[in-house]
Amino acid sequence: MSPEMLAAVLARYSRSEEGIDNILRKVTGLPEDKAIDQIFQYTDYGHSSILQMCPIALCMEGISMVLAQFIWQTCPLATGQERSTRYVRNHVVIPADQLGIPYQSRTEWNLLMDELMGRYRDAVSFWTPLADQHFAQHPIQDCKVDSPKYKRLVRNYALDRARYLLPQACSTNVGIVQSGQEWARLIRELLSHPAHEFLDLGEQLKAALTLVAPRCARHAKASEASSRVYQAESLELEGFARVVRTFSTALLHPTEEQSIFLTTQLDQLTPNQQLEIVREISSRANRYDRSGPHTENQSTTWRGCFTFAEIRDFARHRVGRRNITRCPGGFYAPIDQLDFVQVSSKRREQEAELLEIYQSVMARSVEKELQAVETHEPTAPYWGCLGTLYGWQHTTFLDNLVYMIALRTGAGGHYRYVEVFREIARQLQAELPKLTGHLMIGSGEPE
Repeated sequence: MSPEMLAAVLARYSRSEEGIDNILRKVTGLPEDKAIDQIFQYTDYGHSSILQMCPIALCMEGISMVLAQFIWQTCPLATGQERSTRYVRNHVVIPADQLGIPYQSRTEWNLLMDELMGRYRDAVSFWTPLADQHFAQHPIQDCKVDSPKYKRLVRNYALDRARYLLPQACSTNVGIVQSGQEWARLIRELLSHPAHEFLDLGEQLKAALTLVAPRCARHAKASEASSRVYQAESLELEGFARVVRTFSTALLHPTEEQSIFLTTQLDQLTPNQQLEIVREISSRANRYDRSGPHTENQSTTWRGCFTFAEIRDFARHRVGRRNITRCPGGFYAPIDQLDFVQVSSKRREQEAELLEIYQSVMARSVEKELQAVETHEPTAPYWGCLGTLYGWQHTTFLDNLVYMIALRTGAGGHYRYVEVFREIARQLQAELPKLTGHLMIGSGEPE
């Protein structure tokens, strides 16, 4: 049955003595619209519990990475997928007019996007031979040099280190499954947002929702309250930009360190409660196993300054509240990934080449985005690249954090994720030393 029919039947189910068979029998053979209207004589989609029973899958193709991140952050109950940068041969920057880039800025914006894409291709060429050197020093078990697996490892190694140069304005595809209530809420936020691309997608989603769930679409409207939130956010970001300006030298040079802070209330628990958490976590056979009530009810927050490349993936951990501070605070270039080069003269030569590829264009990208933030321009994020640093915070429960540690340090984990979640694990074990040895911390083997 259609999403609306399912919601209608279950709405009647909760408001009737009849079983599901009797309800279905009454609507069988009726035209669907008539059957739904018959059930909704006394109920309406205004009740959120009914909206939640209307599952809908929609795919959004050719949207920017900026918009994709916003969608994940706005839809904590959604499940879905987004296209990975590892599997895109030719990235495409969305045209300036589709993004709403101000007309007077388009020439400069187009030149910056072209340079970022050119430098990205240079970076792939730079890292590909280094990948061979890396795997020669750190061979993968049961992986021959001429095998498809080895070729995939080399490609992923290069792409993972080059991706920081990709513009956030590059197109991506997102497919999401969520309830009608969540779709209506997302559309409301999009239609309330000042950015042109957001408004355009909001209208497209509303049209799509009208086709599959017209009664649900009636609740997808712009909200004055949400508009006020975005206005206040813009003013707050201007203040952050002034603070960033006081550290202007950091905007000219790449940052390697990741500042990570973990906040828990573990020290406020009794010794017995702490032991219960250790027992629950240590009793799991794999990362998917349930921990227990003490772990599941323990709130935790981790925050720090991360690249947009990492935040794109962090945002897809749906449990809890996630928030990005959309004021650039610098940029990251993977100089630290040259550590395996043992000859100092060769290392200096490659470091100079790497800085030539990354530094100048990324510094200009950050500066232009910062200028746009200072003038409250809603298209500011489109000046950024995946290596731009932003503030990020995620409040969740301890059981989910323990799962994330195991997932993000496991096989196929991106090297920066491994660093982040090993540090979170270290801080967690420092707060509760008896956890040492019981967290599933992987070795981050390449995929």
